[in-house]
Amino acid sequence: MTINRDKRVFTAFRTPPQAQYMRALESRVSAVEAPDVVAAAPTFTASVETANAITVSVQLRDTTGAALAHASVVRVFLSAASPGVATATDTSAAIATKGTILQTEVTRAAWTIVSNAAGYFDLALGHAVAGVFFINVIQGDRLYTSSGVRFA
Repeated sequence: MTINRDKRVFTAFRTPPQAQYMRALESRVSAVEAPDVVAAAPTFTASVETANAITVSVQLRDTTGAALAHASVVRVFLSAASPGVATATDTSAAIATKGTILQTEVTRAAWTIVSNAAGYFDLALGHAVAGVFFINVIQGDRLYTSSGVRFA
């Protein structure tokens, strides 16, 4: 139950039977509004920068927090702020070895990606100057953002 609705329930229905009825009704409404499946935040792992390239591995998680055991389609974008608007690397960005880019929405900045059968994909990012990028993954109706990936 949201705080605002909770306040309305207790101020609009002061008698115990009315308040009890409204609390039961609110419980049902909250259950209907709650998403059926909320995945846990993915795990982001960045490699050490080598020759202006960093590989970022992303392991998608299920509702219990376990590694996803099937392929999943997600939207991914890079940003210079956490979270921010799509920001392209200056040299390259592509799947390193796992996962598949289904569609590029912004060159070197935003994609629709399908993970491999273990819910895993990796991005090879190339950037020739110092900077920080955040990897943003949209899974279902949730946005998950990595910590900063720093290029020296």
